[in-house]
Amino acid sequence: MKSNLLIALLAFSIATPALAQTQNSAPLEISADNALEWHRDKKQYIAKGNAIAEQDGTKINADTLTANYTSSENSSTEITEIIANGNVIITTEDGVITGDNAIYLVKEGHATITGDTLTLTGEKLSAQASKSFEYWTEKQKFKAIGNAQIIEADRTLKADEITAWFMTSDEQSNEAQNGLKQADAIGNVIIETGTDIASGDTGHYDGIKEIVTLEGNVKILRDKNILNGTKAIVNLKTGISQLFGDKNGGRVTGKFFPESKK
Repeated sequence: MKSNLLIALLAFSIATPALAQTQNSAPLEISADNALEWHRDKKQYIAKGNAIAEQDGTKINADTLTANYTSSENSSTEITEIIANGNVIITTEDGVITGDNAIYLVKEGHATITGDTLTLTGEKLSAQASKSFEYWTEKQKFKAIGNAQIIEADRTLKADEITAWFMTSDEQSNEAQNGLKQADAIGNVIIETGTDIASGDTGHYDGIKEIVTLEGNVKILRDKNILNGTKAIVNLKTGISQLFGDKNGGRVTGKFFPESKK
């Protein structure tokens, strides 16, 4: 019968963000089904088998967790880094991130997640990436790198790299379908809605106003009709798109195809 091992590694406060956010924060607890090892010379705790590190509503779950610590004048055990390996699940107030491996820097409140299948699932959005996820708990910010994709409501944002910020509870109404405050996309940017597909080299999404700004080799496709320019402002709420040429007099072009008769 497997025993569940639980140890309060931090009985004192750590003045760092995320897993320790206040001077009087709760202790960081690490538990495991199989074993909890203390490597004193390496200054490590290693939890094996359904290992969990949890504090203040943020939880890291993996097959194995390695917690590296340092000694200071205030404490003999100050956790600086948590390394998660195998079936990683990070649960925060913004959503759930899954991957194969992760490194969490406690002081910075920053996690980097890698693996073959990277997903983020929130209440009003989902995201994917093929290379890595980065997440900052205190800033409510994440970055998806490699075939990045964010889906919310009836719209999808795709790019080589997307950096996004979640709306706070004060900014988000219960009726709103979107969960992003803003997003910056770089490389092969595509925004898909129920009626249009717009693309460009870079893009900025304002989640509060629900407006996308695209720049560089912009193309808007609706049915078979194609609009081309260097900059576009797409209002996702009203469905109105504005297309502009460059400052050197570049023209905006459109190609429109009549519906074929049946």
